[in-house]
Amino acid sequence: MIVEDSAFESSASSYSSQRSDASDYEQRRKKKKKGKAKIEETDDEVDETDEDDDDDISEEEEVDIRKRRKKGKGMKEKVKRKRQKVVKRKSTSKMTNGESVRSIGLVVSTQLEMCPKAPNIVCRVEAFVKVLSKLDNSRKEEVMKMGFGGLLEFKMRWVDRKFCYWLLTRLGDDGDVEFGDGHVFKFKPLDFSHIFGLPFGGKKVPGEVDYEDVGMVRDIQEILNLYGVNLDDLKHATFLLSKVVKALASGCGQPLSSAQDRKEFRTLFLIIVLGFILCPTTTSTVLSPQLMAVVVVSEKVEEYDWCSWAYNWLMDRATTFSRKFEQKGYVSGCGGCVVALMIFYLDRLHLGSSQKLDVYHKIKVWGKKELAKAIAADRTRKGDYGKLMSRKVTYSGDKGNLRRSVSGVTTLEAGPTQVGVTTTTTTTTTTTINGVVGVTTGGGDLRSQGPFDGRMVYELAAQVFSFQLI
Repeated sequence: MIVEDSAFESSASSYSSQRSDASDYEQRRKKKKKGKAKIEETDDEVDETDEDDDDDISEEEEVDIRKRRKKGKGMKEKVKRKRQKVVKRKSTSKMTNGESVRSIGLVVSTQLEMCPKAPNIVCRVEAFVKVLSKLDNSRKEEVMKMGFGGLLEFKMRWVDRKFCYWLLTRLGDDGDVEFGDGHVFKFKPLDFSHIFGLPFGGKKVPGEVDYEDVGMVRDIQEILNLYGVNLDDLKHATFLLSKVVKALASGCGQPLSSAQDRKEFRTLFLIIVLGFILCPTTTSTVLSPQLMAVVVVSEKVEEYDWCSWAYNWLMDRATTFSRKFEQKGYVSGCGGCVVALMIFYLDRLHLGSSQKLDVYHKIKVWGKKELAKAIAADRTRKGDYGKLMSRKVTYSGDKGNLRRSVSGVTTLEAGPTQVGVTTTTTTTTTTTINGVVGVTTGGGDLRSQGPFDGRMVYELAAQVFSFQLI
């Protein structure tokens, strides 16, 4: 019994030792697969009887093992750094999603596929034309005194949102517009004067409400009480455009007879122009709260630089649009006066002999039929645009450009090609009447275009006679 028990114990010990060795081997094998195995030397045969008598490793062998381990780690880190560098170089040369979509000509189709609705490009041209049709002669005369007479020639009742969306993807942050043939033209604030005849005055349009200015805050509050929404917080309050249109239309039955009538009309018309044409947002029912300070300048609206204001408003939103487009390859929509960018582009396409290049302001050229025909001709098979060739256009003889401009009076535009250049001779003369210098361009007298201050006269004289301003 004693012999059998000792034999049984020896057998159990041997079996346990074998399982232990097998388990150790399995663990080492798993570590080796993961790249974390340690270099170890083990005997192939395990001494079952003398389990505790392990062979000692000499100091020289241990040093050699450590060196090999250190060298192996160094090589792994070196290879890892090289791989990281290669990956980094590849990522910098990779195209953005916007560039990829643009390069294969699927800008419009990608937007329609990824978004539930067509591009949200809001310029309410049809509603604006309806407002113009209700104005009587006294109100039209007041619009001309405001410097917005060019807008009375508006006959556009439709905007192709898909075309405008594609066009925004061709607009750079610096105003460069890339055409389908690769030529690039500069879109500038002065183009708003060429297209709409807007005032290019010397005063900067106020951008923010000065809450310390009691008079400004009072005037804004009075207008908001009549046509505003969100009146609890002045910083988020704005005007409901439907209320403004209704108020303007209701008074058109009687001519303007008093200064108060003219002031009220100017305010209402300015709100409509900003909300429908110059500074629209993707929320088309209200005026942007950022425009509260702009409304109070309606009494002297002709003295301000509306070209730069509308241009900057569009470019700010186009920059946000471009950033999202390059990141995702599509955008739901964009605010700003896309109509001006559209006419700028179409006016520089080769559209045949029927195109009217000598008509100013350019807004009177483009009606619904003209737009539909030109956009269809520029459409590609894949649904994008840019099929037609571009050409340089020189705007000349436009009296409206000089009417309130005190800087940058030249209207000559630089372009990449000389194909189809429009040339119109413009004569400039100077006259002095009662000590006041007048500049005549193309038969129009600057002094007859409305009141201006002495500084404007002085700056214009400096341009004519080439002397330095002080």
